[in-house]
Amino acid sequence: MISSGVEIIVKDVYLEKGSIVLISRKGVLIRLRKFQDDVVRTLGQESSIRCIGLEAPTGGGKTFALLAPLISNILFDTDFQGAVGLYPTKPLVNDQFVSLRDTLDRLGERVYELQGEDGYEVAIKYYMELEVKDEKTKKLRNVAITVGLVRLTREALNKLEKGLEEVKGRKTLLNLIRKTLLDADYLILVAVPEYPYLLLSSLYRSIPDAQKVLSLVAEGSFVYDFARKVAKANDDEINNIIWRLKRELRSIFEPKSQERERLDIYSALFSEIFFLDEFHTWTLYEKPTALALILLFYLESLRSVVPKKYKLILSSATPQRDFYGILKNIGIEDLKIIRARPIVNIENTDKIKVDKIKSMMKVHFIPVHVRPSVGIISWFKVEDALPEIVENFAHRIVSYERAIVFGRRNAIVEECAEKFYNRTNEIPIIVTGVKPPANFYGKEILEERKNSGKLFVFGNYSIELGVDLRRIPFGIVYGVYLGELVQRIGRIGRGDVDEAEIIIPVPSGYTVSYTHLRAHETSLHL
Repeated sequence: MISSGVEIIVKDVYLEKGSIVLISRKGVLIRLRKFQDDVVRTLGQESSIRCIGLEAPTGGGKTFALLAPLISNILFDTDFQGAVGLYPTKPLVNDQFVSLRDTLDRLGERVYELQGEDGYEVAIKYYMELEVKDEKTKKLRNVAITVGLVRLTREALNKLEKGLEEVKGRKTLLNLIRKTLLDADYLILVAVPEYPYLLLSSLYRSIPDAQKVLSLVAEGSFVYDFARKVAKANDDEINNIIWRLKRELRSIFEPKSQERERLDIYSALFSEIFFLDEFHTWTLYEKPTALALILLFYLESLRSVVPKKYKLILSSATPQRDFYGILKNIGIEDLKIIRARPIVNIENTDKIKVDKIKSMMKVHFIPVHVRPSVGIISWFKVEDALPEIVENFAHRIVSYERAIVFGRRNAIVEECAEKFYNRTNEIPIIVTGVKPPANFYGKEILEERKNSGKLFVFGNYSIELGVDLRRIPFGIVYGVYLGELVQRIGRIGRGDVDEAEIIIPVPSGYTVSYTHLRAHETSLHL
């Protein structure tokens, strides 16, 4: 049963432009935003910083931070070889790969491509001729460079495995890629948190000690065990746990320790820049895994001649102060928070100096009566009401001409699409990872309509669009976890949209309140 709900209005979101400009040989100009500028300058001018906490609204350009080390190399003569970007789910990996691909397509020309079984690129090599200006310091640099973009898939792993013998000496992730997959001056790899397991099991399956190596990124290992304890510890327990961890790490670094030999294998997991994106979507179960990887990354950095060259970037749409505290407790003291601060008084701001990243949104929270009315089970049960909600809003969806409806189960998504079609006679697009019904469109139509035309997309929680859709003014957003909701809301109202409307079903046992209506401080309590 569905009843009337609560509506709030979130204002347009504008971000300040920066002073670093990229101009390609094609004449394409990209001006970084102020917070992106700050990341570049931190990497290039503040060598002591080990960790950057990057906070920006969804759609603000956080993923561009994977290019920040490259721009730092050009402007400030650093020598970062590349970056590894980690995302909590495969769909996010694919979405961000597409976003990075679209940016690199604007800046350069493709000189090599490797296609995957899913029909999308696994690896792309670009040649770029760039003019990079820093208007703040009046610095101007021209550079010709190659950039490689890699999505860690089975095809990529097979390539790495076949060429493994070509890599002599100490194996690192980036030199493995350069020797076996594609060679480029700067490399970007995007992957899921399981990538160490995938990489190690593929590349080191012949080593007798492989299972012990793999245990470092699996539940039961001492690193994961410590990570889990740290993540759950209170202030009174944390010091004792960290002391024990440091004692364990000291034993690993003893010259005669057998564990030390395994560190050559761990080095294949990381680059100097380790980027954990969309951290607000990482669940309680995933964060210990992330922390275990961070501990391994920190361990690897200590072997380097210049440990501070290893940088961790933790990117999120919401503050992660508790997690920053954990990082400080494990020894990553040099941490800097960079926030993208939305412009509040846009009426008094020169529009030339800002970018609009999100349109004004009307957000409707619709209570759904379920049993139980609170708790995690209630959020799962809310999805059963989704077809009825779609049916009630079907004509509203059509009036906007472009809309997205998010479900979780494939059967519910298809039922929603069927209800919409029966009510409006408009043919929807179904994207669930399986073939849609014969009378509906599949994801192949997305590319031709990514910027304009009628577009009614129905997808599940693992939706892999394969394109960066723009101009979506309406959405029905269902999610179980807050991170899911934040991520999906971020797909709506981007691009040239004057106003967006979002429907969010919630269990009836919760209340919705807000303390500030300013765009950057809207606080929703569910």
